[in-house]
Amino acid sequence: MIAAQALVTMQQIVSRQTDPLDSVVLSFGKIEGGTKNNIIPDSVRVEGTVRTMLPETRARMEERMRAIAEGVAEGLGGSCKLTYHYGVPSVKNADVPAQVFEETVDSLFGPEALKKVIPAMGGEDFSFSEQVPSVFFRLGTHGIDDRTAYANHNNRFDVDEDAFLYGIATFIELTNRLTAMEPGEFE
Repeated sequence: MIAAQALVTMQQIVSRQTDPLDSVVLSFGKIEGGTKNNIIPDSVRVEGTVRTMLPETRARMEERMRAIAEGVAEGLGGSCKLTYHYGVPSVKNADVPAQVFEETVDSLFGPEALKKVIPAMGGEDFSFSEQVPSVFFRLGTHGIDDRTAYANHNNRFDVDEDAFLYGIATFIELTNRLTAMEPGEFE
């Protein structure tokens, strides 16, 4: 019950302690504890993920989660140990590489080929955009038939491999354009 109360209370960070115009995803996907349905467990292990858009929000999350977890546990007669691992930060497109990318797609495939989307809170396994000016884009791989109509992370996802040709052409032209620039042009 301590773990359950701590998890419910931590959701208040998202709904009550974060600016509504900011974004936080706080998800707990793994909860393990106990051996039988009628025995109160000595311990419970919880694993989750935190995703934010802003670096200052990211920096605040560990402190808030730790205060809540420890406060709830102590208040209900238990204890807790919070181990917080910082993964990669959110991806940020730099102005110059993003502009060069847009110009590249437009010149290769026309102005209708690029579809801008609002920022998403999905997780990525990499981001070096804090160290290197960069651009992140998604290659549309949904085909027109039932086989390729599902998004990634769907158990029926099957990529339309014809899209790879567009991606390769974009990478080649984008690389040519970016490497022809002077290093100071990225600032």
